[in-house]
Amino acid sequence: MSDRDVRYPPIADYGMLGDLRSAALLSKQGSIDWMCLPRFDSPWIFGRLLDWDKGGYLELRPVGGALDYRQYRRDSNVIQTVWRSGHARMRVVDWMPITPKSKRVKPPESLRLIRMVQPVAGSTAWQLTFKPRFDYGRQVPALSPIRPGMLVAEGTDGAVFLQYPDGAALRLDDGVATVTGRVMPGQRAAIMLHHTERGGKRPAPISMEEAHTYLHQTDDYWVDWLRSSTYQGRFDEPLHRSALALKLMQYLPTGAFVAAPTTSTAIRGSATPPTW
Repeated sequence: MSDRDVRYPPIADYGMLGDLRSAALLSKQGSIDWMCLPRFDSPWIFGRLLDWDKGGYLELRPVGGALDYRQYRRDSNVIQTVWRSGHARMRVVDWMPITPKSKRVKPPESLRLIRMVQPVAGSTAWQLTFKPRFDYGRQVPALSPIRPGMLVAEGTDGAVFLQYPDGAALRLDDGVATVTGRVMPGQRAAIMLHHTERGGKRPAPISMEEAHTYLHQTDDYWVDWLRSSTYQGRFDEPLHRSALALKLMQYLPTGAFVAAPTTSTAIRGSATPPTW
């Protein structure tokens, strides 16, 4: 695929993640190209959807791999993507954690995104590119490791923390972090993104067991919410998927809906997640 084909993919190529406070758009290249934090109306942290060179992004994919398929988990707003690299296959599960009120274990307020790597077959090398930007791309933050497996990007209004596997290799270069690692059958890895307001407390590392708990709770949240639907008929699946997409655009603290999770980029087209 040429560079011209990769840059500025059509909006229909994106899937949407959300936690009812904000949303993220995930491309077929495994890249988060749009994400405003901490709210829908906040400046974006990743804005490559608007400016491919200065916008910032968070990309996770196998080294030299190709997309096999991706889909939403049934009755959920969690996306799973399967990549192939030779005879090896690797799954990436993406979600923004949200927990039913009935659950006692809740993710920290700072935790906004989890990208979990699960080997399906064989051993796979993966690469993560972390390029956060502040103040609508005008501010290039310095990236600083603060402990093994975690680094921080600080802006004038807040900070973004990236947690990655301790054994992965880290390279920093002019506001861009590249993390490389390998997963084998029986192993798992996770990338976690935190956001704190200026002067906020640094987040504590999250274990894989906790990440799995947050995954199951997020699935439970969306499944439980869909149970309020009384429709039964031949269009169950498209109706559920449309309802889940609309729900992602609700700001839970007030109950209000945003016109689109992409703010001014809505002129490019509908931001409703496609069905794959």
